[in-house]
Amino acid sequence: MKTFSIYKNIQGQYKAIKDGWNWVAFLFSWIWAFFTKQWALGCILLFANWGFGVVVLSHPEMSIFINLVNLGIAILLGLNGNKLLSDEAKKKGYKYKGQEEGDSPEGAINSYLEHMQGLKEMQGYEDMTPELPKKPKSQEKIIYDL
Repeated sequence: MKTFSIYKNIQGQYKAIKDGWNWVAFLFSWIWAFFTKQWALGCILLFANWGFGVVVLSHPEMSIFINLVNLGIAILLGLNGNKLLSDEAKKKGYKYKGQEEGDSPEGAINSYLEHMQGLKEMQGYEDMTPELPKKPKSQEKIIYDL
């Protein structure tokens, strides 16, 4: 089983992002970035790959160095790929809800929902996230009087 971080947006949609190493980001760098709609990162990686290719064609003696740089970039993406996905989800309004284990993202979300349902039944909670403080009645009246 894998560990996933669970996120929820205000529309009630859930997203599960695997914690740890990201093989797809490691193996497919700029393709992965475009597929996950990280356009700026995808463009940077694509143009870097293109530039490295031009350097290797014009200076074949640089090929070992360029390959090591490409490997370093791939390792960084593998290590940080899922964190980049989490940061992107937060930018899109998803809030971190917790961690859950599962065989797939869908399985982790289902496990999380079952776990939350069990807590609601045991303790009577509607949601595990803290509520925002309510406005005092005097402010509500002012807003409605306008």
